Amino acid sequence: MDLGSSRGHGDGGRCRGGVVWTSKQIEVGMLPGTGRMAKALAKHFCRAGLHVLVGSRDPSKAEVVATSLNHHLHEDVSGSATFLGSSSTSLMPMGTAVGLPNRDVASRAQIIVWSPRGTLEERASLLKELAPHLHGKIIVDVSNIGYCIDEAEWGQSSSTLFNQAALGVDARWTTAFKATFAHVLENGGHEGRVESTIVCGDDADAVKTTIALVETVPGFVGIHGGGLKNTKILELLGPPWLIELDKLNAHGSHSSGWHYVT
Repeated sequence: MDLGSSRGHGDGGRCRGGVVWTSKQIEVGMLPGTGRMAKALAKHFCRAGLHVLVGSRDPSKAEVVATSLNHHLHEDVSGSATFLGSSSTSLMPMGTAVGLPNRDVASRAQIIVWSPRGTLEERASLLKELAPHLHGKIIVDVSNIGYCIDEAEWGQSSSTLFNQAALGVDARWTTAFKATFAHVLENGGHEGRVESTIVCGDDADAVKTTIALVETVPGFVGIHGGGLKNTKILELLGPPWLIELDKLNAHGSHSSGWHYVT
């Protein structure tokens, strides 16, 4: 994996935010990879030339998702179908998706996108199971704690801080897409509008890499939001308040969001 390099792109690399992605080497792991957010992001990452590992407790479900992703990518290359709301064909080689058990994804991937469902206890259990394979890795948390706790507890912690403690080993946690509807990612963003997503993290290189990963998604920019302590504030900007904002101001069209000057 070649990150933060200043070299050219003759070897198939792509520069995002000063980071050079070498598609032949980078594998991004989706853990788990069968939910809406994970699948939508995986499509964008593959289209940017990255290789995606789709994880699941049930490997057969992961394989189904990976097969579907590869099918859509093939259609996009051939120009026979619209991919995520865009009819353009990428100039970069497409990435590929592979379905694997969660443990194999955790072991192989250089970057993990953490997008779990279920209770906090279920999330903690999965992290502890995968901990031996996640030491030192960049883990991008796209989840929110607001769905799992009582309203009176909002702002006292965050899913990222909870996950960091539950994992029990050193990893380079960052955040992204915490205030983004899955619907927006599935439909290629909002035409003519740049979407912002806050990237928090305590490791400077991990933040830089995460911002570069965010910006492989068309129409999105990553905004440095400071350290992980700020995730307690960040998650208050996301669901369920974002859902209420959308209902009040956008008639449920999934167009309410947060925009920052870059």
